[in-house]
Amino acid sequence: MFKRPVTTRFPIGEHRPPAGFRGKPQFDEAKCVGCGACAEVCPASAIRVIDPKSGSAGRKRRIVRKLELRYDVCNFCGLCETHCITGEGIRLTDRFDLALLDRTLASEVVEKELVCCERCGGILTARDHLLWIFRRLGATAYANPTLLRIVDPGPPLPSPAAGGSVRREDVMKLLCPDCRRQVRLADRWGDRWSFPGPKPS
Repeated sequence: MFKRPVTTRFPIGEHRPPAGFRGKPQFDEAKCVGCGACAEVCPASAIRVIDPKSGSAGRKRRIVRKLELRYDVCNFCGLCETHCITGEGIRLTDRFDLALLDRTLASEVVEKELVCCERCGGILTARDHLLWIFRRLGATAYANPTLLRIVDPGPPLPSPAAGGSVRREDVMKLLCPDCRRQVRLADRWGDRWSFPGPKPS
């Protein structure tokens, strides 16, 4: 009767969690780069990276990666926030009142534009991810053709004919690691390493 109440008046009154409370995670779309590191470390598989199906990447003008957060299965461990490469792409909020009648509503989706290989059409990564890497590297990023093409596309490079050999200008294209390796080998050792010839053992 003479002391302050121990419990809060929630749900009649507002409840304010203490500092450091780990509640619902939330993406910051402006600061998330779409790298998928949060999905890699999530022990509850509450975050999924959804990319387009294989083979469809090179045929669309703009393709996106979806990062889906299902907070109905999240255990609020905070690993996504800890391992976010930008440190700000996803944060744990102080929201804890997450009860819903329909679990399908307990999700959030962030979309990020993808960059694809100009030879095979395979997915490289999100455009924002490459731009973030470019800003982190500073002047040394100009030594990487992929990063250089992202910030300064320049004139369009000619597309090779189907089954055509690798050309020296292919080095300056947006390439996946496998295609870049084969282009470098062809540039160094000649056409015997070119597409669609045998790969080195």
